[in-house]
Amino acid sequence: MLLKLLYLAILVGIVYAICPDSNDQEINKLCFKFVAQKMTYNDARNWCHHQNPVGPSYLAYVPKKDTSSYLAFYARSAFGVDAQQFWIGLFRNVSSGMLSWDNGLPVGYTNFGSHVGENYFYEKISNTKWDTLGDNDVNYFVCSYDPMVKPSTMMTSTMKSTTTTELVNPSCQHDDKKIVFFAYSNDLDPTVLLNALRDNYLYYSNVSFAVARFDALEPFTISYFSVYQQVVSYVSSHLPNSTLAFGDSTTGSNVLDVINYLEKNFLRKFEFSGKFCRRARWMPLEEKYPIYAVNARVSGNGSQVLPPMSVPRMDDFLMVITLQSHVPLSNFQSANLRWYNSQSSDSSSFPVYPPLGYTNSNTDGIRKILHALVYNMTIDYAYTNSNVETMQIRVFSQSATNYWLPYSD
Repeated sequence: MLLKLLYLAILVGIVYAICPDSNDQEINKLCFKFVAQKMTYNDARNWCHHQNPVGPSYLAYVPKKDTSSYLAFYARSAFGVDAQQFWIGLFRNVSSGMLSWDNGLPVGYTNFGSHVGENYFYEKISNTKWDTLGDNDVNYFVCSYDPMVKPSTMMTSTMKSTTTTELVNPSCQHDDKKIVFFAYSNDLDPTVLLNALRDNYLYYSNVSFAVARFDALEPFTISYFSVYQQVVSYVSSHLPNSTLAFGDSTTGSNVLDVINYLEKNFLRKFEFSGKFCRRARWMPLEEKYPIYAVNARVSGNGSQVLPPMSVPRMDDFLMVITLQSHVPLSNFQSANLRWYNSQSSDSSSFPVYPPLGYTNSNTDGIRKILHALVYNMTIDYAYTNSNVETMQIRVFSQSATNYWLPYSD
């Protein structure tokens, strides 16, 4: 495989007040799609994961009694008066015998009926009880997803061959919730992965989480969680599995799909697995509000004028630069972010030279006090080759008061 890395990235979350599909039902802050097609349990689960028009989802997660009651109520209308039952996301692991939800969350509330000897659970519309059927049985089914996180599809893109600058993300309503995207290779030693999960500061951070496993034969999907313990539980049940990988190092890797997905809107911090704990400590988790976000595509040696930065108030800001979308930094020589306003003594620069604090990291940062002015921005760069690299320039604030970000279509 290309790399055996853990990827950690961060993004300002987008608010969706209602389900993106108006036909879906919102119950206890989750959206539920009622699919009036009869499928086997595994086919229904794959449909939710890969074919749901709104994006990746799961077979229905039913954590509360009232959720179960609402599902039965809506199912009667969605599936017709003759329908008797529908698949939910609860199943029994064949090898361990343990019960699990499709989204990886722990099993709490249950409402079992009298026939639970098979592996796949359905809910009866008449009394909301949960019974089981086998591999070849078919049912209508319900998918669930979190409307607060925009569902995403893995897409590949072609890198432009010229040096350009772009403001990132379309205009939209933002809140103060950030998403940490944790992606890990199917080639990793499970022990290394579990140690990385359990020894870092993410337990105490007020963020949401997205998780993906790559280096797998099947297209990977993203799972979303609001609590870090849910991430640990999910990953613990979806550990690296060599039987799901490509089989040999000559076949390739879909790690580039991960990188392409992160390319535009996420602040990418890459780290080799043994250094993940250290890297997690330096994510911009306290500084929740970006006031400046630009991706500069650069090549070779040169200087590029960036869009101006408007600082909303005098404050202490975190400036972060990711120097390229891969490691190691074997071709990187130097970078220098400069900001200037003739009325301010804060005009200064942020130089970066190898080796960075951690030589296998692609990111460096600094904190600076800036006045409420508009600054002219320039990035100087030097690489030993002519490959086009994407540098991410971000400036974060701890306060949301009158914050401004140059997002554009």
